[in-house]
Amino acid sequence: MTTTPAKKYSLKVYWSEESLLLGVDRLYNTSRSPITDYFNWPKENAWESLKVQLEKKEWIDQQERYGLLQQATDVINFWQLKKENPSVEGAREKFPEILFVT
Repeated sequence: MTTTPAKKYSLKVYWSEESLLLGVDRLYNTSRSPITDYFNWPKENAWESLKVQLEKKEWIDQQERYGLLQQATDVINFWQLKKENPSVEGAREKFPEILFVT
């Protein structure tokens, strides 16, 4: 039986009705420390900016980097459904591994 290694990094999202701020934190036991800037969606291409910063951090495993970018894609897509009224509570429920801040 193999176990999944503990995540070392996590997406953090500041949620508002007008925009999202997306960034990545390093996880240390019960604390977090930002390792990227926060990028504003939709005012800028937050996904691309996040990708560029993550690629510069060679110590982050490629699979984990891809996972973080996929989460960013999923959150952006969910947020864009706001015409159907997605809420931060709904996002927290759908993406429990991501920290959402309002």
